Amino acid sequence: MDDRWRTSSQAYGAFWKAVPLEPKVVAPELETSQEAEAARRHARLERLLAAHGLAERPVAGDGNCQFRALADQLYGSEEHHDAIRAQAASSPGLLRHMAPPRPRSVKICI
Repeated sequence: MDDRWRTSSQAYGAFWKAVPLEPKVVAPELETSQEAEAARRHARLERLLAAHGLAERPVAGDGNCQFRALADQLYGSEEHHDAIRAQAASSPGLLRHMAPPRPRSVKICI
């Protein structure tokens, strides 16, 4: 057995071999093109929001972020998110167009 695979305890045998890591490098031009695409999409979002008199602003990511964002844009404050959520829940067809929640898919809401 090659010494680079030797462990302090040979109890695991060949199964417990260390795997040498090979660095993976992203090509600079690919990273730049992805960053450029993300910047183009963000600029488009800002234009669409501005056309409707809205702006991108961070809100608390506590599971109420859609309602906090609506309250922030409509009333200038997140504090009325619970009233907006109650109104949405009392309207039967209103919530069917919203995206279903995806747990742990987003860490913050913007």
